[in-house]
Amino acid sequence: VLFLLCALDYEKRNSIRGETAPGIPDDDSLYRIFTGKLIEIMLDPLRATTMRQSSACYLASFLSRSNYICIGTVCETVSALLSTAEAYMLTFPTEKSTVTAFRGMITRNQCEAHGLFYTVCQAAFYIMCFRGGEAVKHYRAAVLKNAASTEDATDVEGINIGIDRWSKLCSHHLNPLRYCLESVRGE
Repeated sequence: VLFLLCALDYEKRNSIRGETAPGIPDDDSLYRIFTGKLIEIMLDPLRATTMRQSSACYLASFLSRSNYICIGTVCETVSALLSTAEAYMLTFPTEKSTVTAFRGMITRNQCEAHGLFYTVCQAAFYIMCFRGGEAVKHYRAAVLKNAASTEDATDVEGINIGIDRWSKLCSHHLNPLRYCLESVRGE
């Protein structure tokens, strides 16, 4: 129902004001508010892990399938997911640190122990499967625009989905691609 309401809000806004500039987020739109709430839930350490994981999954599905969502919002969200994964990777920089942290705890497998991390990574990968081409194009254009001029520059750090971040994530010892859906991993 929320997905439908976001689409109707988008249609209503565009019929009143006309088409907004592509890639430019409309900060008070329902889809931006909903996206922000899903991120907020995902990042809330006081919420149950399953609720946080569900929020990440809804977020990925919503951004991947809703083609009316501006690409700027997609880039911001993927960048936020990458930041969350990077913060987790800083907590466990080496295999030894991971083993030490979970010593004495009964965990069935690595996926269970790091479930939220793997869910966040899969959400980022999933969004890129569907919107990656246009997201990378938008990011690269923002980088070029920033390099060319300081006037009217886009906050590149807020939409940073650069290759270095993906390389660091995919080469981390927790190996997030190993625990992704096979279809996402293949894409």
